[in-house]
Amino acid sequence: MSGLNADPADLDRLARTLTDSLTKLKQVAGEPASDIDAGESTPAVAKAMATFYETLSKMAADTEQAATEVHNSGGVYTRTDEQAAADLPPLPLPTDGTSGGR
Repeated sequence: MSGLNADPADLDRLARTLTDSLTKLKQVAGEPASDIDAGESTPAVAKAMATFYETLSKMAADTEQAATEVHNSGGVYTRTDEQAAADLPPLPLPTDGTSGGR
């Protein structure tokens, strides 16, 4: 056992945070400008902006994948925990009316 304990609700909140942040990032970034006018620097600025938007697109895809995996892991965690509990033998209960234990 790894000793790791993850609350599925916390995993869902993390997935929502990633998704919400990605949505806000996309809104702020907008679409690449096609009519850049930076005088003599226009080719360099256009290249830098293209690189920025390409990187942003890759980052967005990675973040979206991470959010999906975090969300899915909550379900896997819950199902694994339930399956492990279902595979445990029933505890022997005392027949003398006591609660058992120590």
